[in-house]
Amino acid sequence: MALGGLAAPCDVGGFAAFVTSSGTMDKADRSARKHIAKSSDLIAAVRLPEGSFRADAGTDVVVDILFFRKRKSGEPEGDQSWLDTEEVRPATADEGAIRVNRWLARHPDFVLGTHALTSGPFGETYTCRPRDGEVLEAALAAAIDLLPSDLYDGEPTPIDIELEDELAAMLGGFFILDDPIFGGLAVSLIFGLFVSTVLTLLVIPVVYYHYYWRGHETQAGPPAAGKS
Repeated sequence: MALGGLAAPCDVGGFAAFVTSSGTMDKADRSARKHIAKSSDLIAAVRLPEGSFRADAGTDVVVDILFFRKRKSGEPEGDQSWLDTEEVRPATADEGAIRVNRWLARHPDFVLGTHALTSGPFGETYTCRPRDGEVLEAALAAAIDLLPSDLYDGEPTPIDIELEDELAAMLGGFFILDDPIFGGLAVSLIFGLFVSTVLTLLVIPVVYYHYYWRGHETQAGPPAAGKS
């Protein structure tokens, strides 16, 4: 799902979740983040370590799950710290400094790995190393449980899931994987559709439960004394 989708399909006061590479949050160029911030606030970001999608999509790219809320008309802007980056490790004799998005730098519990540098085709490049012995599924569930509650004030709407179209597009991409020109496009297509489907079927329902149902439980309060 493109981040530009926040401009129209998401209702005001509604939520949107996106899976994107770490570059969206970490680029020194703030223009993409500023464009999103014109209409939406970042609620949270969860950074997954490299290799999180290796088994399913064959990629080691560092991935972020971003959660946004689209502001209502006249509503003031929320936390804007995510528009900038911040140094989390100074340069050493052997490696350069590491800079990541300021929101992630100030919320380390949402980074499910260790910031690091690795050698890339153009020199040093950022990566997020998995922590030894940590189970990613459990770490992700713990991070989602840290998301703020009582922010959703709309009503639930059905999710239109066209699995047949998604699967057909992914299967079609496999036929051009070996193409020297369009192979990269095929990988991006398959990976993007797979992640968006998983996001729709698993991540969004979990986040929805956290915001909507837990918010209603908080508003209802504990049962009165003497009542079951």
